[in-house]
Amino acid sequence: MISAACFNENYLIIGCINFVLKVYDLKTKELIHELNGHRGEIVSIQNDDEKLISGDENSEIKIWNIKNGQCEATLTGHIGAICALQFDKNILVSGSVDTTIKIWNIKTKACLMTLTGHTSYVYCLKFNDQYICSGSSDNTIKVWSLKTGKCLKTLIGHEKGVVCLQFDNQKIISGSVDETIKVWNIKTGKCLYTLLHHNGSIWNLFYDNTHMISSSFDHSLCIWDFASDIY
Repeated sequence: MISAACFNENYLIIGCINFVLKVYDLKTKELIHELNGHRGEIVSIQNDDEKLISGDENSEIKIWNIKNGQCEATLTGHIGAICALQFDKNILVSGSVDTTIKIWNIKTKACLMTLTGHTSYVYCLKFNDQYICSGSSDNTIKVWSLKTGKCLKTLIGHEKGVVCLQFDNQKIISGSVDETIKVWNIKTGKCLYTLLHHNGSIWNLFYDNTHMISSSFDHSLCIWDFASDIY
């Protein structure tokens, strides 16, 4: 059974409840690696064409060479399941059930900072060259400085946990177990509007500056036009 998955144009990676990662070449449709090493269910995965990074329920993060399937490092420091991962170049950011966010240097394998402030699980996060945005089961979204680790804003408005988000330099879009999607001004922290259509927890969001796709436990997908605010 699948516990997590991610893909890009070249690879599909599946995490299984038996602690195994499977790597497929999307061009040949072949299984090229079965990666063993995790000691708990794999709950988060991110990849590019060089690296695969996976997090498990036993608080370990593993960095793999996607070409040869070798595990290059195991990062420890969290004390709960790794719910969220994102990396870019040599920076990795992880969020955990232990309520913290950690910033890592992938090259040195060192933890650079631990961000504290959420009072419950960190379910989701994204970052760019300035900000980290995180969503939590404490119903809030926090905006952090990537450089200093300081919490810049806490966005309050969802009635249940925030499980997915996207952001750009102007706005944050968040999806929640409360069945709503909210759009926030990233500078002021003000909620600009709330999107109401789904009848179940929001599961995931994809955003490309003009359109957004939302998926929900109500078994539907919605496509939103951000130019005209219609779906």
